[in-house]
Amino acid sequence: MGIAIFVVFQVMEHDNFDEGWYAKETTCEFSIADCCVGQFVIESLKNFGVGSYVVCIYVPQRMFAKELKQLNYASHIQTWVSTDRPDVEVTMCGKHVVYYKDVPEFTQNLIQTSKEHQQLSSLEHYMYLLNQARRGESSLDIKRLHQSKRFPIPRYEGFTTTHLTSQVRINLRSMLLRIFFKGSCYARNEFLVFHFPVQAYVSSWLFHQSLGRIVVCYLPRNLFDDKSWVGFCVYVGLKMHPSYLHNNNSGSETDHEFLYVHLYSHGNMISYVTTMSSFPISQNSHQVVLFHVPRVRFREKLNQCWGISALSWTTNPHVEVEICGIRLIYDRDLENEVEVIIDFSLSGPDDEHRHQLNYQSLSELVDGLVGKVEGDEHKTRKEETSMHTGFSSEMKYKSLQESMYLLSMAQPVDKQVFAAYEQFSIPSDPIILHSMNVPFDSSYQLSASIDSIIPFSHLQITAETPLYTNNLEMWKTNLQDSLKQYCCSKFYITLSLKGHIISALKPFIPSTTYNLCFPRTETLKWFKQNYHSNTQRLVIKLPQNLTADINWRGLAVCVSFSVDDHQSAIRETEDLDISFRVLCHLNTVQGHCLNSAPSFRISKDKFKWLYVGGFIWLTYVPHWLLLGELNEQSSLEINIYNECPGVTTQSLDAILLYQQDVEEFRQSIAQCMTSFFSNLDLIRQYVDDENKNPSHA
Repeated sequence: MGIAIFVVFQVMEHDNFDEGWYAKETTCEFSIADCCVGQFVIESLKNFGVGSYVVCIYVPQRMFAKELKQLNYASHIQTWVSTDRPDVEVTMCGKHVVYYKDVPEFTQNLIQTSKEHQQLSSLEHYMYLLNQARRGESSLDIKRLHQSKRFPIPRYEGFTTTHLTSQVRINLRSMLLRIFFKGSCYARNEFLVFHFPVQAYVSSWLFHQSLGRIVVCYLPRNLFDDKSWVGFCVYVGLKMHPSYLHNNNSGSETDHEFLYVHLYSHGNMISYVTTMSSFPISQNSHQVVLFHVPRVRFREKLNQCWGISALSWTTNPHVEVEICGIRLIYDRDLENEVEVIIDFSLSGPDDEHRHQLNYQSLSELVDGLVGKVEGDEHKTRKEETSMHTGFSSEMKYKSLQESMYLLSMAQPVDKQVFAAYEQFSIPSDPIILHSMNVPFDSSYQLSASIDSIIPFSHLQITAETPLYTNNLEMWKTNLQDSLKQYCCSKFYITLSLKGHIISALKPFIPSTTYNLCFPRTETLKWFKQNYHSNTQRLVIKLPQNLTADINWRGLAVCVSFSVDDHQSAIRETEDLDISFRVLCHLNTVQGHCLNSAPSFRISKDKFKWLYVGGFIWLTYVPHWLLLGELNEQSSLEINIYNECPGVTTQSLDAILLYQQDVEEFRQSIAQCMTSFFSNLDLIRQYVDDENKNPSHA
């Protein structure tokens, strides 16, 4: 294939240094029997400071094409390296002929040789890596090659199965498309509400959803000026307490028991927009209410807002808001909105009588709306508003102070959430590399990028929600069931406290890097059945032929940290930009560090909560980033480092993840979120402390 040359240069300090020396050449010459067969310029060494350096030059066979016949008959080839720079001295050189069969071994040796000078266990080396990560000079983003590509918005995915409902579905679609079509004046001007006696579920079509009473929709700039914008779709799932349902099984509707949804805009301040009310709440264990909110309800000042929040509550304390969601509606979304309405109408058993009743109800709504518009029977704005508000009287039931506190939990768009929303792809975690020049299998890298491009939703969980719920146990059960069901690859779950995202549970995809930082004092129990250490160092044994195992997916590491309670300087700091990083350094027992070094940045907002009881860091490296370096290795050493004084490694666990473990691993991650709410006293204490010291929020 070619010849590899290794040259050791000594750059010396010179009293009369001249920058013109940078232009002087350093050359490598090859000869056979005193006859020159090739001369190549190495480089100017301009970026090298005073010190000793090793340079590797690879010369492919094609560079000797004219002298190939001489090479075939030659017993040896001579090499000279020389430089015209007065401040540079060649102290040593060597060469090696590289054949095709030598490429894997040569590449591995080259990687190891480039890092042999480093003190792998030194703090200086770890700090160097973290500084490089800050500058972004040695981080790998596995989707970097695809960032400029805009992916199509996924279509709505239906969840119902239709057997004898096919014709009903066709009829419903035909009827609803009379008001939901591109350019529809009905969709832009008319408020609509739909009731369904079915259980709520998280839909990938509604990007912004919440397991609680408040949900936030992030807005693009100058939304009001976009003529294709139609309005919002707001979705609320209700659940009635079983005991109350049992004691009130008459099946009738009760007067003055309603669902109210208040809309607020978020910009420089929180502003009330409008209130929507449903029909009286029916006596059903579960029900879904869908609101279509037209753009006519909003004003031009929406252009200056970053979000719209929907705050839901009921006048019946025995009916909980189980889940809520919101979505921007454009002309292109109206057909999908129709499919959502149809799916809810046809959810449940195939009861022809019930389907006919649903069809009749929707038909009356559509006919009434079309007849009103065609007959020019518009109600005044005052009359229309009074039908759906009642804000001043009904808010006596729920204190304004509590509502404003819940609204304060809404924060401007998180960068990762915004990127996910814009690209409809899972945000990947960059990983530190010792060298950006280490080759990877491009097919794995491309596969990782494609795997992350899937339709998914943002599920919002606020830590304060259980403090204001009527039935805590029912809310916890709903949380546990939802996480168990939705911790697959379609949901990006964020946990926020006091309006700040303190942890993001992203969909776990085995082909991509992954990080999770979470307020918890112990590593996940699932890890403890594998490799464990009570120090910051752990050695794991590698099975034979690991890199050839098609079921091996990657390496997962889980670390628990404690925080010194006496580190008052950390807790009380007013520096809003403060952050520190944790690092997972990997190396072989021979002392060669692996190219990949997972890292995670912890901001002040996260640390303020993590301080209460410690935290864990879960990191994962896909197998394609490790394949070349773990070949024929029998063990792997893991070292943990962090930059923050007072933060100490308590325990360290690791596991080699295989395909058959992936789903169990996902469920183990989801349990983090559930366990967070096992001690509400800590949450309540933190909220109370923050209310007393708002400057620290």
